[in-house]
Amino acid sequence: MKAHIFRELVNDLRDIATQWHGSQQLRERISRRLHQDVSIDEDPANNNPWKLAVIDQLVIAHILTAEHESNPLKAVQDLLAYHADIAVDPRVSGAAAKLVEQAKAEEREACAKVCESERDALNENLQVWQENPTLTPCDEFVADWDSEAKIGEQYAAAIRARGQK
Repeated sequence: MKAHIFRELVNDLRDIATQWHGSQQLRERISRRLHQDVSIDEDPANNNPWKLAVIDQLVIAHILTAEHESNPLKAVQDLLAYHADIAVDPRVSGAAAKLVEQAKAEEREACAKVCESERDALNENLQVWQENPTLTPCDEFVADWDSEAKIGEQYAAAIRARGQK
């Protein structure tokens, strides 16, 4: 409390005591005047700057509940969870957006490789057939397989191109 406010309060209390001396209203008049300049906080824990800071952040985040007032661990955990959610939200965090894009690129590449696996399987079988000509299937079978491998390669190219947009 500033000194000039304190002086005014003392003067006002003196005037009240003089005016209401011997009256049953004296206590009430003094109390009413004190409440104008002095706040009473009966719970000293409410003056803890750490608690006040955490509660302020919970209010700012719009996640304050009654439980946070009496459970500091839950208050801190909820505040950390809130900020962790923001940190991994790609709409808010550039780093999170890069991670999401990297995961999509890796998934596209994995899909493209699956599409190309038909060609790899055909090439492996062609090698076996060259080493063992008696196992070679008819030309129509090989041509169909080659056609399917080409379609798989086209799909793979389309998948990779989609990531380039």
